[in-house]
Amino acid sequence: MIQAVFMSLALIGILALQTYWFLAAIELKEEEFDRAVATSLSFATAEIRKNAVEELFDPLAVSPTVSAEPAPSGNTTFKKDTLPDGSVFESISTYSNIDSLSRNGKEFWPTDIFGSLFGHMGHMLTKRSVLNAVKADSILQTAIRLYGLPARYEAIVVGPGFQINDTLHGELKTLPLNHSTYEALLFEGSLFSSPQFLVVHFPGKKQVILTQTLPFVVMFLVLCVVILYIYISTLRRLLRQKKLSQMKTDFINNMTHEFKTPIASISLAADSIVNEKIINQPDIIRQYSRIIKEENHRMNRHIESVLQSAVLEAGKLELRREKLLLSELIEFASDRVSFHLQEKQIRFEHSVPENEPYVYADYTHFTNVISNIFENAVKYNNAEPPLIRTSLKLTEDGNYIELRITDNGIGISREKLPFIFDKFMRVSGGDIHNTKGFGLGLFYVRSIVELHKGNIKAESTVNKGTTIIIQLPLKLNEHE
Repeated sequence: MIQAVFMSLALIGILALQTYWFLAAIELKEEEFDRAVATSLSFATAEIRKNAVEELFDPLAVSPTVSAEPAPSGNTTFKKDTLPDGSVFESISTYSNIDSLSRNGKEFWPTDIFGSLFGHMGHMLTKRSVLNAVKADSILQTAIRLYGLPARYEAIVVGPGFQINDTLHGELKTLPLNHSTYEALLFEGSLFSSPQFLVVHFPGKKQVILTQTLPFVVMFLVLCVVILYIYISTLRRLLRQKKLSQMKTDFINNMTHEFKTPIASISLAADSIVNEKIINQPDIIRQYSRIIKEENHRMNRHIESVLQSAVLEAGKLELRREKLLLSELIEFASDRVSFHLQEKQIRFEHSVPENEPYVYADYTHFTNVISNIFENAVKYNNAEPPLIRTSLKLTEDGNYIELRITDNGIGISREKLPFIFDKFMRVSGGDIHNTKGFGLGLFYVRSIVELHKGNIKAESTVNKGTTIIIQLPLKLNEHE
């Protein structure tokens, strides 16, 4: 378990490091995005201000014109012009003769020109700065495209108190205050006007950043999945190895006990037979001979189980299939188990359908399968007498015959039920010998059923009993 703890700590460290670099990559991309926006807004606001000034101070609109040609109707004419923002400007055009002015040696600037010019300038300064929304959005769009920012954006011009003065792009009605909103000073305030700010909102900023960090995201997820897979598989192997090691230790302890008991019985019976006091007593000799025979048979069965397990695990067992009726195998196995366990007085109840179909199975091995299940039903049973019910029926699709073997034993807990067909698995566990055996019986049963292309499963309720369900195919013949 120490290895598992160190592995878990190492995995947590690796995942934490991967998460740190992933978040750092996202933060770096966000900083790059912010710098690009700041630079583009700086460029755009400078160009927008320049354009506004050019439109505000159009020389053709505000400059007095001096001409050498005489005026058609006097020296001074008044002219009305319209500025780009819609305001009306009255201009003065003075037509003078440059030669006559030069001859007098003085410049001519009528006082009414200055009054009209400064009056108009005061009028302009009390208004907000001239802003052509179409040109401003075009400039902003060019700057955004130049710096590789997303084309989907919303732009407005706001004044003090976040009051929206102009909408340049999109349909932004309120000012969203989040990490996707940026602002830049557009027009500075003065004595006659308030400052104005350009506000740009990128609703798809998160998607853009995630798209840019997609390689990091994919790499992060792949590495996390690989690391977790390796960790889980390694941990499962360690736990499985520990479990197998414990099961093998239990197996060796059980095998030692199972062989030691008959050997001791045989040795004691043999010593008794050769005793001079007993050698002339035939009844006692017959009793000891029966003990030797039974214990010898018991040892042979244990040895056969171990050898069969080794053959099954190596995949070298060959079946000799023949046409059989399962009911006949059930009767034979019942008689055999009843004979070996006469003291248990086992009760059998068999249910056989009419026109029972034949199956192709190995007579010896499948009889052993049924016998092992019967013996387990008696071994894990406290009822007096033990009751074993069997039933045969066809499955709904008609391709299998189903054998159900139900007992009234102690049952199996839900935690151990999925593992009862595993090798060396014993419900009692450990080196407690209240139940005999090596934990190979049901492993052998499952292996033989699977070699017959069949299915096996178990259902159990604690203190009520267990049901073993076997399904064998009907269409499999001896040549397949």
